[in-house]
Amino acid sequence: MCTAIVDMLDTAPYSDEIPQEATIELPTLSKTQSHEDVDINSELTDNQRKGAEKLLASFSDVLTDVPGTTNL
Repeated sequence: MCTAIVDMLDTAPYSDEIPQEATIELPTLSKTQSHEDVDINSELTDNQRKGAEKLLASFSDVLTDVPGTTNL
């Protein structure tokens, strides 16, 4: 049985083309979402809202749809 598989591989046509099902789509590197797009509950007080906005802004580098890098 192994010989039959090797024979099939040896006689299979060779192609430089990558089959469509083998390709992957890479993510876009342009930012379309950010920490500013987060909906903050309208029932919060002004101080709570400002605090939430400040917290979100401090994590703006991870609250994005653009992939980043890590050193882990």
